[in-house]
Amino acid sequence: MTFDGTASYAQNPGTTIVSYEWDLDGDGIFNEEHDDGIITSPGIVTKTFTLPSSGVAVLKVTDSIGDSAESGAEIITIGLAFVTNYQNCWVNRLTRIISRYGIIVTVKNIGSEEIENLVLTLTEVPSNRFIYAPAKTSELGNLAPGDEATTACNPTTKEADIQTTLNRRLPPGGSWSWEAEFDLGGSHYIIPNLPPLAP
Repeated sequence: MTFDGTASYAQNPGTTIVSYEWDLDGDGIFNEEHDDGIITSPGIVTKTFTLPSSGVAVLKVTDSIGDSAESGAEIITIGLAFVTNYQNCWVNRLTRIISRYGIIVTVKNIGSEEIENLVLTLTEVPSNRFIYAPAKTSELGNLAPGDEATTACNPTTKEADIQTTLNRRLPPGGSWSWEAEFDLGGSHYIIPNLPPLAP
């Protein structure tokens, strides 16, 4: 992957960017050899990822008077299983302000190879919801390229693989996040921090 920070600019009048530093492995240390990529030109680095992974790439720029600023962006090196849709399947009102929802989540294999033994686990929800611990994981089996699968949900019995509790007094904020575990090409992978929806 190539990371290009050359669109950065100095905000102080009359100054210029004099250094670009990258943290690509999430350890808070910049410009480590190999771990943070290979510099190909000022502001541009390349890094080879040999395994599926996700994280945040952080660029720190410094201008000619020594002021620095950082900016980060989420990266996913190999993300084959992505959520494409959320749908409430049932709701169970627990109190006047607390309700539990069963959710149907649609997942798609956007890669070019079959995913086997896919297990999807909910790891983060918006700030007005809470993960219902007994129901945060769904076993979705195998997915051929381009195929979709949905998490199990029964509106009659009010059961669901994925359930969350909603507090109406809390303002919504934040987002959803997932962990995908699967087999691919004879290897087993765990990809944390998948974003809420497919790119």
